[in-house]
Amino acid sequence: MKEKIVLKKLFVTIIAIMSIYEAGAQDTLILNCSFLKQMDNKVLVLRQYSVPSLYNALKDTLSQEVQVKEQQCTFVIPAKYVERYIIYVKDEPNKRALFMLMPNKTEVKFLDTLLKEYEVLNNRIDEENKKIQQLSDRGKYTQDEVNTALKKAIEDHPSSALNAYLLLDLEGKIKDEDFLKLYDLLPDNIRGNSAELLIKYKVENLYKGKQAPEFVQLDTSGVEIKLSDYRGRYVLLDFWASWCGPCRKEHPHYKMLYNKYKKKGFSIISISFDQNRDEWIKAINEDKVTEFIHASDLKGIGNDLTMKYQIKYVPVNYILSPDGKIIAKNIWGKDFENKLMEIFDEK
Repeated sequence: MKEKIVLKKLFVTIIAIMSIYEAGAQDTLILNCSFLKQMDNKVLVLRQYSVPSLYNALKDTLSQEVQVKEQQCTFVIPAKYVERYIIYVKDEPNKRALFMLMPNKTEVKFLDTLLKEYEVLNNRIDEENKKIQQLSDRGKYTQDEVNTALKKAIEDHPSSALNAYLLLDLEGKIKDEDFLKLYDLLPDNIRGNSAELLIKYKVENLYKGKQAPEFVQLDTSGVEIKLSDYRGRYVLLDFWASWCGPCRKEHPHYKMLYNKYKKKGFSIISISFDQNRDEWIKAINEDKVTEFIHASDLKGIGNDLTMKYQIKYVPVNYILSPDGKIIAKNIWGKDFENKLMEIFDEK
């Protein structure tokens, strides 16, 4: 009974917020800021804060610099959608604040010189977004409770300006088919902000049935490995690193299945997120997986494929068909074994 009451309160909180913020038609954000006297003559930067991991090619980031005079400054930037923004002191970027704002005339009163204490007027969506972010408190809500509440909120208020950000929170936490149904509910007038563009990129490039993004990386001998060169074979595309325990734990199972199916057209391409070449080679030899196709640009988490494949953590994997299309992702253990049995043993 207690769990039902908690979940009911969660529904009420989110629905109340969602019903207020239907997408509008304004196209400008006017941000009037006031500061303490010590901030005079400082140069402030307002920048659209792109969603973390946003693929760079998708969206240009808007920014503007303004000098504080008589404790005041004003930013005016084109804006059609709800977005996250960051404002910071140009020469002291650690002094900053993050907001969620709709395009309208907004006032922000900063109460300290670190920009940590402030009041936002005439743009309550920032306050309400912070309330929704409190749902990450796992002491109060389980992930399933949050998922259920967010799904219902989107279904009941598909035109809410917050929906793209709420959907992004759900991505990877619910079944792909359920996620796509929710995404299809979003009307055109709330599509186009950085959150929706990231979702669109993932849906169009990294979901089942899509062509896996092409890439070229160097193997352990410096020879180019091109994904499309392996057309005609089923491919396990595995992202890992020598320092990743869970990644290496999968290697014995991968090796067993590779040996079982390699003559039937199965290859494993392992992309390492290592920076140290010696550690990378050492791990390959220690795990006895030298038969796999190994490649890396040795840029660590800055690997060129981080953005292209939206890698936030490792391990991550994809199973690709002979024509290079994604047929499964993030599948391990018995599920992975069953998938290969379905592919090779039931033909």
